[in-house]
Amino acid sequence: MSKVAYIDHSYHEKTKSTDFIPEILVSHGHEVDRFWDSSWNGGDAVEFNDVEHYDAIVLFQLPPQWPGALHKLHPNITFIPMLDGLGYTRERQLGGVSYWSKFANIKILNFSKTVHYVCNAFGLESRYFQYFQPPQSRLPAQRQGLHGFFWARREDQISVDTILALIGDTKFDSLHIHLAPDPGAPIPEAPSREICQKFTITTSNWFEKKEDFEAVLGRANVFFAPRLEEGIGQAMLEAFSRGQCVVAPDCGTMNEYIMHDANGLLYRYDKPTPLDFSKAVELGSAGHTLATKGFSHWKSCEQDLVQFILTPCENFYRIKTPSMIKECLKSIPFILHTVRNAKSLFTF
Repeated sequence: MSKVAYIDHSYHEKTKSTDFIPEILVSHGHEVDRFWDSSWNGGDAVEFNDVEHYDAIVLFQLPPQWPGALHKLHPNITFIPMLDGLGYTRERQLGGVSYWSKFANIKILNFSKTVHYVCNAFGLESRYFQYFQPPQSRLPAQRQGLHGFFWARREDQISVDTILALIGDTKFDSLHIHLAPDPGAPIPEAPSREICQKFTITTSNWFEKKEDFEAVLGRANVFFAPRLEEGIGQAMLEAFSRGQCVVAPDCGTMNEYIMHDANGLLYRYDKPTPLDFSKAVELGSAGHTLATKGFSHWKSCEQDLVQFILTPCENFYRIKTPSMIKECLKSIPFILHTVRNAKSLFTF
C-alpha cells in the first residue's frame, strides 16, 4: 500500500468534480490524504513540508510555489494540468516554455489530448486518459420536441444572448436558464419578460434541494455547455451520460469529445450563428452511446492510471525510450498548427 498526498484546487472541495481520482487510488488499496490549496483566491497554499513524507504527490491544476526544482524535492510527483487554465484552444498567451520548464523530469497526467501533445513536444513524460462518467440507463423523458437547459455560469464567456443566437428561429418547447455564476464571475442578466415569452424560457437562481435542480436538468434533451473551455468537462460528460444533445463552443475539451452533427453540436464562440437542431434527439442518443463505450474503456485503464501515479519519475526519465521519441514526433504537427494560430504561445 502506498500513501498518496493529493493536493487539489480548493474550489473542487465544493464541486467534488475531482473525487474520482482519489477514489480510484483508494479502491486499488492505497491511502490518500486530501490537501486543499486556496492560493488561487488569496488563501493558504499547501507547503512542501506538509507532504514530503508521502510515497507519491499528486498536484491537481495548481502548480506549487515551492522553492527549487520539483524533481529534486521529491522522487514521485505527478502534475495534472487543466486545459482551461492554459487557453490553447482560445489563442491565449499561456502555457509556453517558461511555464512547462518548471515541470522538467516530472510526470504529467493529462485529461486533454491537446495538452498531452504539448507536453510531449516539451519532452515531458505525459500520459493521456479520456475520462467518462457512468452512463445512465434511462435516456431523457423528453424524446419529442426541443427542451433546452443552460446554466449561465460565465456571462463573460457564454451569455443568454449567445444561446438565443444559436437557437435563432428554431422553436423550442421549453428552455430553462439557471442564473448562478461561478465564483468571481459577473452576475448574469435575466432575459426580459418579452424574451421569456418568445422563447418559452423559465429561470432559476437557486434550488433548495439538489433533487429539484436535477429534475429540471433531467427534463431537457438539449444541453448548452456553460463555459468556453473546460479542464475535463464534467457538465458535458454528465449530459452525455443522460443522453442529451450537447451544444458547445469549438474549444477544448469539448471538441475532443464532440464530432459536430455526429454526437453533438459545435459552434464558433466568437461568432455564434443559428444551429440545426432537427437531429437533436438522435445526437443525444449518439452521445449516450459514446458515454457507454467511453466509460467501459475508462474503467479498463484504471490500473494503468494508478501505476503511472505510483511509479517514481526517475523510471521514466532515466533514458529517452524510442516510444517516447515517437510520441514527441507525433506532437510536431499539432505544435506547428498551434503556432500558426497562436504565435504568442511559446513566450519566454
